[in-house]
Amino acid sequence: LTYTIQSTTGAQQYFTVTPSGAIVAIRSLTEDGANTNPYLMTITLRDQGNPVLTAITQATVRINVNRNINCPVFNTNSPSTYTITQSQTTLVFATVSATDADAINTPFSSITYSIIGDDGATSMFTLNTNTGGISNLPALYSDNGRTYQLRIQATDGGTPACSTTRVILVTVERNLNAPQWSGTNTPNNYVVEILETHDVTIPVKVLAATDADDRSPNRDIIYEFDPNSQHQDLFTVDQNGPVYLRGSMIGKTPIQYVLTLFARDKGTSQKSSPVGTLTVNVVRNQNAPIINNLPREVNISAGQGTNLEIFRVTATDADTRSPYNTLTFDRTGEGSATTYFNVNPSNGAVFLTASVSGVPDERFYLRVRAQDGGDPKKFDSKVLTIIVNRNLQKPVMSAGQYNKRILETQAVSVELVKVLATDGDNFVTSFKNSVDNIKAPNNQLEYFISSNNAEVNKFVQVDADTGSVSLKQSIKNFTNAATVFTVSFQVSARDKAASPQTADNPQIVQLTVVRNTRPMFTNPAAYSNAIPETTPGGQIVYATTVSNTDTDAPFNQLDYSLYPDSTNLARLFFEIDSSGVVRVRTGVNLNQTAQTQFDVRVVVADR
Repeated sequence: LTYTIQSTTGAQQYFTVTPSGAIVAIRSLTEDGANTNPYLMTITLRDQGNPVLTAITQATVRINVNRNINCPVFNTNSPSTYTITQSQTTLVFATVSATDADAINTPFSSITYSIIGDDGATSMFTLNTNTGGISNLPALYSDNGRTYQLRIQATDGGTPACSTTRVILVTVERNLNAPQWSGTNTPNNYVVEILETHDVTIPVKVLAATDADDRSPNRDIIYEFDPNSQHQDLFTVDQNGPVYLRGSMIGKTPIQYVLTLFARDKGTSQKSSPVGTLTVNVVRNQNAPIINNLPREVNISAGQGTNLEIFRVTATDADTRSPYNTLTFDRTGEGSATTYFNVNPSNGAVFLTASVSGVPDERFYLRVRAQDGGDPKKFDSKVLTIIVNRNLQKPVMSAGQYNKRILETQAVSVELVKVLATDGDNFVTSFKNSVDNIKAPNNQLEYFISSNNAEVNKFVQVDADTGSVSLKQSIKNFTNAATVFTVSFQVSARDKAASPQTADNPQIVQLTVVRNTRPMFTNPAAYSNAIPETTPGGQIVYATTVSNTDTDAPFNQLDYSLYPDSTNLARLFFEIDSSGVVRVRTGVNLNQTAQTQFDVRVVVADR
């Protein structure tokens, strides 16, 4: 039998029938540019007899061809760009999908996916060939690239296969962390204190921030002002963190400045810290020192040793911070004081630098200054008066018996006793090539009553220059009423030096005061007498007797007189002598009067 193909679709170009009746392809159907489908053919059958006989009926064959006509098509509803964060873990971050219009359940509609480029994408990413899931490879974490172009191919199962490509851009976010402020006093806030004299070359504060990213430039930080920050005219910030003054703070009044700043990393997608503040508190020199213990006078000996403290100046400053409350001392000098005196700068101790034993000056005026550590410095200055004591010897009272017996009628301001003293000062100086003996006033004496008895001081005085002791007022009024009493007191002397010295041996002065006692008649029972009228003149009529305890003249000196009576006749006929004897007046005749009785009044008085 012989089989023959007859076709109107050109099937005979691609198929043949074997002697056994099998229809086989004789060439690839893919060569059919017309993509014929189906192929229709008629098979005739004849024998090889003679005549050849042909089968009455023909066999009609229809060959349906599953052709790979369509290429895969990517779905357009999936993104073409992706942003991922770097990770050491392999994660599916995107899935691509495609469809193929060829017959289902055939290789031509079965799609596989692959990454075919670009650059090094194939080593950084992997693609699930069946699902289209795109994952990062570990190599991506180590790489520093940021944008990757992935060329993805969808291929069907045809032979030859048909494929379609799609480009996906993947951005890897490697800058994962924003800088965070560190070393702050409170969250996101630095507080710093500076002096108003702060050096513009020294940072006010060095800012610090950290970034948790693991590599440059994402972890590299720069610092800058918030564009809206105040005081950018006074401060500047270096991108590495130091904050500096633009100029001196001296002369400005605010004590606090608040700056706002950012820390930013250098990543391609730059991240910024939270806004940070830098509070700058400026310590200003607001108070000048005050010297507490000047002006004052201080005494030193002419033999004062050098480099020994003679006085310590103290001062205070109301400022609370160094160096504004750190004080130093120096001398600014008046006259010759700076030649001989100096001041310890740290503690204010004043000391002698050169001997003053041969200098005639007795007073030096040293102006001492206390100044703080500000710039400019504030200060106070006051004068210390230094008195050189050349009065080396004390007066010595001359020992003696300074006793005097006086009457209560003693006149005032009349010398009673004179107290004496000496002073051995005789200071020799050598100055300007001449030698002078300087005594006064160191050996000039002043006498005074050293006893602390108000009544004595009321009645007695001593001449300050001569030592002469006299009464200040009548001693009669002294409260002691004894007939004889003693007023005892001490007299001392001091010299007239600027720093006077007083004698150590005051002398006792004793004034024995004698009061005047009244004379008394001692024979009152015999105060009458009878005489004849013929008694001659000069005849004793009566002899008085008087008692007087006074022993001091004139209190013990008595005077007698007749006191007039009512008629005054007694004084005409009688008289009394200095011893108290009453006589008939010489030359008088008692017969010349008819008076028979005379009242002769005798008066006795001391002087």
